[in-house]
Amino acid sequence: MQTEARQRLKHDGIDVERLEADLITYQSVYNYCKDHRSVSRSSGEKHNNPASNLTHMRKIAGRLQAIVENNLTRWIKNNVINGGSYEVDIEIWVTCQDCGARRSPKTLVDSGGCQCASESDLSGVDADGDETNSTDIESDHRLKN
Repeated sequence: MQTEARQRLKHDGIDVERLEADLITYQSVYNYCKDHRSVSRSSGEKHNNPASNLTHMRKIAGRLQAIVENNLTRWIKNNVINGGSYEVDIEIWVTCQDCGARRSPKTLVDSGGCQCASESDLSGVDADGDETNSTDIESDHRLKN
């Protein structure tokens, strides 16, 4: 993908080597601010903000979708798979290990978690009366095409 981007830029008349020499990474700016200006981002703001976290998840899902789409295009071009019309659909689900309910991360946040926990007495017994020892949160990533 990087090679393709470089070739497109060269084709459009852009001096790629000069462009790369002029670029500065986010990490370089962050390190400079932290090391030489004693400035750093607050540690809790972004991590405790569900809206920011959900946006980050959507961006990652978008990147994954682009990767899969690029691979499909490459596979069709190289006759690895038959050409055709493909649609890439990325879905993220969170499954409650106590009751089996599946929700999107946004729905889970909006509802304050799985309601099966509020239906039990929260003393380590699930809604069916079975003891629960696990507090693992498991996400189930599904790819469809």
